[in-house]
Amino acid sequence: MNNHKIAVVAIVEYNNQVLVGKKTKTSHFLSNTWHIPGGKLKKRRR
Repeated sequence: MNNHKIAVVAIVEYNNQVLVGKKTKTSHFLSNTWHIPGGKLKKRRR
């Protein structure tokens, strides 16, 4: 059984600037913090 998850992250640099995002204000402990865009990949169905 394979329980591994695959995640990807993109660091985008343009004109000497880096793209980052800010999470919305919620009750989650990571809310209102800065982050690098990314996410999990879904398993392809055959």
